[in-house]
Amino acid sequence: MFQDTATFPFRVNKDIKDRIGTDSLHRIGEHLWPVDCQSCGHPFGPEVPALVVNDLTVMAAASLHHAGCRAPSWNEGLLNVTRQDHLSYRTLAFMLPTEVDGRPDPLPTMLVNPSLEQVLLKPEASGWTVATMGHYRDYCGLTGVSVPKPVPDAYAQLHPNGLLTVTLERTVQTWEFETTPDGLRESILARRGVALGVTSAYIPGEHFVVVADFLTAMQSGQIALGWVTLRK
Repeated sequence: MFQDTATFPFRVNKDIKDRIGTDSLHRIGEHLWPVDCQSCGHPFGPEVPALVVNDLTVMAAASLHHAGCRAPSWNEGLLNVTRQDHLSYRTLAFMLPTEVDGRPDPLPTMLVNPSLEQVLLKPEASGWTVATMGHYRDYCGLTGVSVPKPVPDAYAQLHPNGLLTVTLERTVQTWEFETTPDGLRESILARRGVALGVTSAYIPGEHFVVVADFLTAMQSGQIALGWVTLRK
């Protein structure tokens, strides 16, 4: 049986609530966005999704599903992570105002939430915590914007249709970005790369209205950042 209350933005069962705890479930709820069911791939609509956790001991994956597709459950030792083709992502491309020696030097920046319906979790003494950004920092190398030290096993590509794609080979992920902001495409070509930001705490394009929103999120550690070189 699952609990369907107003406490969380998803349905849980007693096992999940006992293992994660109320406070941690609230924090996890701030990083999950119900767009498509991770079992069937169809939209949730007004339905409250079910939370399914696959516990791999050193980490876990928490994802959202139609309750009719999968009831809330905690599964141990199952390598049953969400299919990439069901995961939704959102992107935003913009010029980040920066300065060099007191002169304006805007930086072409790509921001992505790579998995709206799934977050990675890690066990800590205080309980399970969201680890998506930490995963991209530690495993993928998004440890800061440094042109001399780009993200390893990653590249950006400009396409004739006006899109930019960024690929992380370590996670086998590719995202598309519009390059319509004035001067963005030219800056990417001139710099031979882009700054990449990854977050699970926001939906790019909805929550970032002004640059100050991005800076606040970055200072709070809610964005993993790195420099990705441009491939011809």
